Order: sequence, then structure tokens, then C-alpha cells
Amino acid sequence: MKLTEVAIKRPAFMSMIFTALAVIGLYSYFNMGVDFLPKMEWPIVFVRAIYPGAGPEEIETQIAKPMEETLSSLSGLKSIKTYSGENYALVILEFEMSENADNVLNDVGRKINEIKRNLPSEMEEPQITKVNINAAPILKIAVQSNIDPMEFYEILKNDIKPKFEQTKGVAIVFSGR
Repeated sequence: MKLTEVAIKRPAFMSMIFTALAVIGLYSYFNMGVDFLPKMEWPIVFVRAIYPGAGPEEIETQIAKPMEETLSSLSGLKSIKTYSGENYALVILEFEMSENADNVLNDVGRKINEIKRNLPSEMEEPQITKVNINAAPILKIAVQSNIDPMEFYEILKNDIKPKFEQTKGVAIVFSGR
């Protein structure tokens, strides 16, 4: 028999089938887990190098280019973007989604350790962080002052930043421009 014949000859049977499907659907709907912000790991790594007192050209030639050349040999690398500014360099490494974010972070750390001896000694220790979309920032603060910029930077770096880092629940505090 065809479905239409069954539906016409046995309407009570078809009503029971659709009622059962509706009950199963409602049960599934109310017991289904929903996560509005699913946990995701993107294999994207930031390398931030701070060199106080250096201009953008100096940063580019002494820090950004050597780091970019060294890091470009990593396996699974999809794209690399480098930004140079006054006092800092930022290298953004995007890897294939098949790469493990923790393994990528370790590989980048090894490459940075290899090149450190060729970077300026006055430069601060490079900060290597992976993108953690599950720890999106909840607070961004911009500060401004009328005092000397280098003096203000030192106050922020040595006095204010450590206070924020010691606060419970704070994962990372970026400073600089």
C-alpha cells in the first residue's frame, strides 16, 4: 500500500504516528544541550616583542623581519602577518585548522628561543600567546597622562600592570601601544 492509501483507510493509525513523532520531537527539544558559546580552539598564535625607545623602522629591520623569516618555516602555517610600530612588533601566525593549538604554541616558542640571541639585548622577552576565544576580554582600559610618555610607560609597567595581574580571574594584561 502506498502512504496515501494508509492515511485514508486508517486515519487513527496515522494520527498515532504523528502524535508519537511530535512527542519524541518535544522530548528531544527540551533535553537537547545548547551551548551559546561552544569551546573552540583556533590555531592562531601572537608573538609580541617590545623594544622600548625604538622606532618603527628599527623594529621592522631588527625584530620583525628576523622573527618573520624564522617563523615562516613552521609546518602547517597558513598565513603570517607582521605589524611594526613604535616600541613594538606583533607577528600573527595562523595555522591550518588540523593543527593542535598547544603543539603550535610550543613550536613557536622553540623558534623564538632559537632566534633570541640575534635580537637586540635591550628588547623585552617576547610574549607568545595563542588565541583563546573562550577567554575573550571583558575589560579594556585606555589611559592617558600629561607626564613624559616614557615615565608614564614605566609607571604603568612597574606599578599598575602588576596590580592587575595579581587580581583573581585575570588571565593576561597587555601593556604598550
